[in-house]
Amino acid sequence: MSTSVFQIPKNTGFTYGAPKVQAIGQNSAMNKARGLFNRTIDTVKSVASPNMGQYAMYFFSILLVLFAILMFINYFITPIWQLNPGGPGIIPLPGLSDAKVYWTNVKDEQPINDASGGFGSITKNWSMSLDIFVSEPYLQDSTPRILFARCPKGAISLKPSLLITDSVLDYNVVIAILGGTNDLVVSVLNVDNIAENITIPNIPIQKPFRIGVIIFDSMMEVYVNGMLYRTLQFNATTKAVNGYFQALPSNNINKSAAVKNLILWTRTISAGEMRYAKPSLAQASEFDPSSMESGTSSCVANAFNASNIVSETSKSLNSIFNKK
Repeated sequence: MSTSVFQIPKNTGFTYGAPKVQAIGQNSAMNKARGLFNRTIDTVKSVASPNMGQYAMYFFSILLVLFAILMFINYFITPIWQLNPGGPGIIPLPGLSDAKVYWTNVKDEQPINDASGGFGSITKNWSMSLDIFVSEPYLQDSTPRILFARCPKGAISLKPSLLITDSVLDYNVVIAILGGTNDLVVSVLNVDNIAENITIPNIPIQKPFRIGVIIFDSMMEVYVNGMLYRTLQFNATTKAVNGYFQALPSNNINKSAAVKNLILWTRTISAGEMRYAKPSLAQASEFDPSSMESGTSSCVANAFNASNIVSETSKSLNSIFNKK
């Protein structure tokens, strides 16, 4: 009995068990990829060394020249850098403002002395801005309602008077509501101890507003909500009175007003800087009006009752005259 054995022909490229596949052109593709990679590395090396250092030097040299040109234009032709909001310049540089902001929280108006405010002996050629909220209309009391004062400690008097100079014995500037009115006055004392006043009639009630003051050597400017209200030329130069920046002094018995966001500059600012001073005008809710004392409710009620009495009396008299 014979057995038939299948034999694989030689030189066919196959081996017993599994086919052996040859990747045609594989070596040539790998060589091309390796060559491309090497050429890329050589190109990067030729650019980076030594020309990369030269390119960096050229780049920073151009930046330095451009910066020098901008600085020349800024100081000798027209301002380029805007250091303060609303100030001169085209390109704003945030964080470089020289304004100092105090009293950002209501009921936290601690007195600020001249040293901590950076003022030293500066009593003229400086600027300020203050947000004010009045919750109640005028009081019948003749004493001015002091809202703000820059004066020595102990200079505020409880003496009832129509005069600011009697309520605050010595001061640089005072902001107050005149007694029995809704008129706000900004007062600066001159060297002759005479009050130089700018009065703003019928200020808003239950609506925040901003008062700005710029004090010069012998004049002042008053702004309302960033807009110039009036300029006053003094009869004499500003009196040099140092002390504390104070809010709501003790003689303001009826706490029917509040202040916020005191902004101080140790220089005279421009109208644009006053208009765009930051932070912006506070909202009514930030003054917490619900916690304010209603110091005029009884006064208003009494005035209403008195008006009714006069009206009824007038009707009675008219009826009598008509009968005749």
